[in-house]
Amino acid sequence: MVKVIRLVLILSLTWLSGCNAVAPAFLVLSGNYRFEQGRYHEAVAAYFRALEFNRQSERIYFNLGNVYDALGEAEAALEMWRLAETSDNYETRSKALFNQGVMHFRLEQFDEAVSSFIAALMANPNDFNAKINLELALFQRGAERAGEIREANSNDLSSEQERMLDFLRRQEAHIWLREGGNYQWQDENDW
Repeated sequence: MVKVIRLVLILSLTWLSGCNAVAPAFLVLSGNYRFEQGRYHEAVAAYFRALEFNRQSERIYFNLGNVYDALGEAEAALEMWRLAETSDNYETRSKALFNQGVMHFRLEQFDEAVSSFIAALMANPNDFNAKINLELALFQRGAERAGEIREANSNDLSSEQERMLDFLRRQEAHIWLREGGNYQWQDENDW
């Protein structure tokens, strides 16, 4: 009986003195629940209320980024993940950087995607998904650059063709003739 009374007193004191500790956690859980149900605007409201307590803000920003991503708000999601990447927790930082990389990849911003995946791997070198996505982003960046080079070359094709024709004209001015087993240079004017 004494143990039960002690437990009730401890819980009461914890509740009274630690409401500020319980409230943000409850709001984050509430936001997570609403996010899972697809009630994104309610999740955002819960997360913003949790931010008012100034506890574990980076994790809340990470969750907000996920909600904005689900809503199709790329810039807002990236901003929230940038705030989350300042976390001292390597896992939160790594996940925020990974999500930024994925978003940049979707937006076909391959240089930024590569940078984000590299930063995610620096935060968590064991992140297999970041390694795979880094390879994909590097491949796409290379393909994009190859396409830009091809496009630039196709735009200058007429001047390139002009140079080629000029080169061929100069080469035609010199003809190699085989005489007695030796190659001899002859100018076309010597014919």
